[in-house]
Amino acid sequence: MVEPVTVARAQLTPENAASEIDRVIRLILKKHRPGYLLLSPDVARQPIYPPTTKLVDSQEDITSQAALADFKQALIEFLPNKTTTLMADLMVHRLGLQNQLKALIADTDIPYTTLSWGKTLLDENSERWAGTYAGVASRPVVKDAVENCECLIKIGVQYTDTTTQVLAKILMKIQWLICIMSARALLAKILRPLL
Repeated sequence: MVEPVTVARAQLTPENAASEIDRVIRLILKKHRPGYLLLSPDVARQPIYPPTTKLVDSQEDITSQAALADFKQALIEFLPNKTTTLMADLMVHRLGLQNQLKALIADTDIPYTTLSWGKTLLDENSERWAGTYAGVASRPVVKDAVENCECLIKIGVQYTDTTTQVLAKILMKIQWLICIMSARALLAKILRPLL
């Protein structure tokens, strides 16, 4: 039941409580997604052995440097001569990547926007700031930047009840999508069924 929305789950016993609690918390911290611990009242009262390591002791960088280099090279080859817009949202803040996002924007000349939850992430006084995208409620300049670009770069954009309909409309119009999230990045051509 909780599996689709959690990054880790555990049913705790006195024997596994210390290691499983730490495992779930490590994954929550690393992936910035919810976790779930099932703890029955009788187990909650039992003594356990305390953990022997700190939570940060086993945090490792799981990014393949070869995959990262290939992704960067694909972007360098792909992006020139494409009308592109960058869209950022709340996960940038949750992951603590505001400075990296600002550096990326400073290194490019593409217009950028946010969804409503990411509104305060970026400099809204820049000439490249298109505005906050809200689908049909968006100002014309924002709609044009998002809906008429060839390639949309989404950074930290989560599909939620308030953004799914808005993003579904965008995907019907754009040709290419670059999606950068905490655990993955992709460059994809948007294919539509023939009607």
